[in-house]
Amino acid sequence: MTLFYYKATDRRGKSIEGDIEASDYRNAVDRVRGLNYFPIKISESKPDKKISFNLPLGGASFGGKLSGRDLVAMTQQLATLVDSGFTLDRALFILIDLTEKPRAREILTEVHKSVHGGNSFADSLAEYPEVFSKLYVNMIRAGETSGALGLSLNRVAEFLDKSEELKANIRSAMIYPCILTLVGGSAVLVLFAVVIPRFSKLFDELGSALPLPTKIMLSISSLVTNHWVALLMGLILAVAGFIYYHNHERGRMHWDGLVLRLPLFGSLAQK
Repeated sequence: MTLFYYKATDRRGKSIEGDIEASDYRNAVDRVRGLNYFPIKISESKPDKKISFNLPLGGASFGGKLSGRDLVAMTQQLATLVDSGFTLDRALFILIDLTEKPRAREILTEVHKSVHGGNSFADSLAEYPEVFSKLYVNMIRAGETSGALGLSLNRVAEFLDKSEELKANIRSAMIYPCILTLVGGSAVLVLFAVVIPRFSKLFDELGSALPLPTKIMLSISSLVTNHWVALLMGLILAVAGFIYYHNHERGRMHWDGLVLRLPLFGSLAQK
């Protein structure tokens, strides 16, 4: 038997947490439901209490976006509450009380105020495009229109969960190539900035004709060592120009089209 920590609500919406022994996760869910509670979160260990700073929503908080995993958990919990028969207004109120992340609590509070004021749930979410994507908002809008909000929330949560799993796999696969690229780039930079200039003096003393590849390497080395400030400024301007270009809709559409047409990387970006 394993000891599971759970967070749940009773039929009046009161938040409850505790520990329960069960053979596995599914059995733990069934046992919590057997207590006439609606399970919100179940894990094998109680989460550590971490120090957090409640900063205002207007830009002073650290990180404007929630992590993907936080968004998945929040969506799953809201889906569970709606499926349990709570109204959206009540479900949001309960979720605000259950949420541990200050940023998530701030966003949910504002969304709850908007819904309570008569706006649709989708329109309330659309006020935070940095957190809720167009796909997220439109799936919620479809659920509201069809009267199947719980089903839409479950599908969004499932999609987000699979998306986060895929992103994690891609990040893991890219760690080794990134390390090799960093080490290789550093080695080439040291070669052109330190090693080749020493050989250039030797070649000058010999005074013999040099092959074309050697002349090209010496020219690049001279450019790196004598004009590194201009190169650095050019790189900074190029990055700034690309960011400006990518932040505009036409530029972003053009760039995304190029990326999607790339061999191998295009299909990876699409996934």
